[in-house]
Amino acid sequence: MNKVVILGRATSDPECRYTQSGKCVTEITLAVDRGYGDKKKTSFIPCKAWEKQAETMGNSVSKGQRLLVEGKWAQQSWETDGQKRRKDYVEIDTFEFIEKKQSNEDRSDGGAFGGQAYPEEIPF
Repeated sequence: MNKVVILGRATSDPECRYTQSGKCVTEITLAVDRGYGDKKKTSFIPCKAWEKQAETMGNSVSKGQRLLVEGKWAQQSWETDGQKRRKDYVEIDTFEFIEKKQSNEDRSDGGAFGGQAYPEEIPF
């Protein structure tokens, strides 16, 4: 069985491109933490999505967003100047947003409620 499930943050905006045959492919790297305190380690895992998933990711994911990714471990091999190269990555089957995408207004430090103004009296 080849199944991978990871929870991490996008390290950059996704890179979306099209193959010569017209298929959309999106590449993104997720930062995944393990451990805690002084023993906390971060792994940077490359991921790749194809076609509909790729278009959705390219249009809706941005740097820093937390994602839950489900897919399979894959390898790409090629040869350059007589040297064999290999890249391991997660081929994405599905993904989910773990937290709401923040707008620039929400990111400002405006107190406990993220800068959102609330009326003095709550009508209930």
